[in-house]
Amino acid sequence: MLTTIRDIELQTLFAEAQHNGESIFEQTGSDLLICPPSQVGSGRHQLITLRDGVTLKIADGRFHQTTTIESHRGPDEPLVSKFCLSSRFRVQTPGASDIPEDYTESAGHHYLCSLSDVVEFETFQGEERFQVVAFEWSQDYVRSFASTSDYLPQPFQMLAEQQTLHRFHQPLGKTTPAMAQIIQQVLSCPYQGMVKKMYLESKALELLTLQLTMWSENQHQTKINHLLPDDLERIQQASHVLNQNLNAPPSLMALARQVGLNDYKLKLGFRQQFGTTVFGYSQAKRLQHARQLLAAQDLSIPGVAQSVGYASPTSFTAAFKRRFGLSPKAFQMACRGKNPV
Repeated sequence: MLTTIRDIELQTLFAEAQHNGESIFEQTGSDLLICPPSQVGSGRHQLITLRDGVTLKIADGRFHQTTTIESHRGPDEPLVSKFCLSSRFRVQTPGASDIPEDYTESAGHHYLCSLSDVVEFETFQGEERFQVVAFEWSQDYVRSFASTSDYLPQPFQMLAEQQTLHRFHQPLGKTTPAMAQIIQQVLSCPYQGMVKKMYLESKALELLTLQLTMWSENQHQTKINHLLPDDLERIQQASHVLNQNLNAPPSLMALARQVGLNDYKLKLGFRQQFGTTVFGYSQAKRLQHARQLLAAQDLSIPGVAQSVGYASPTSFTAAFKRRFGLSPKAFQMACRGKNPV
């Protein structure tokens, strides 16, 4: 059974749930926690205002039955940087120009969009958990960065020229390992108050930078950049070699020779397949493995550093903190239920 809920009906459902004693809204400073009416579904939705013009939204819940939410978008809608972590959503925008009238947003993929002056219908499957992390940026906030149109995707060139951002919806492909790491840092933010806002905004800017870079690079790719199926198989083989040699990864040239590719195709392939460099991929995997060791075993920091190929504990600590937002020692203590000093 399919249920359609309009904006005004959703407001009524929230009001009725509150009247019946349900805890729907919880405000703590600039953080707003919203729990859906039990009649509709379950879960929690967080809205965190980072500064004027920047909002973080974290949705995690499920509807009791397949449900379509009808939303009316006004003019000057914000830029939305969206990362789908689970489930699939069908989105319909009947009669809208510039964007598809019917498309799907899927788990493990990310998107940039600004949907002004449309009626949007989002359909969620019943009893299927959905998780979305999204940042909303006001057009004025984004315009403050867009001082030149050089190397910007076409929709942003209007902002550089002090015009309004036109309506668009841009799928950007699979969420890269680097993006996934940052999203995990957002979800497990260890700070409170002003420092929390600063930390989350810095992560938001990292994600937006990665998205814009990916979009721009895709626009500038030429036919010479397309890889053959055999090349892609060799790229996957190269990733397996790196995964199996975390403590002593081969050099770029040695890896290229081992899988039978030139270094250009190897670098290009890693950019296309994993959204990062060969070194970036190797470092991410090494640090992920180090994180698992710190969480599961009572090992010394120098021992873990050595096991993942870092000769210097200092450089390991710096790389780990950049990746996860905590030092190895603080992470290890947190895993053991202790407060890091």
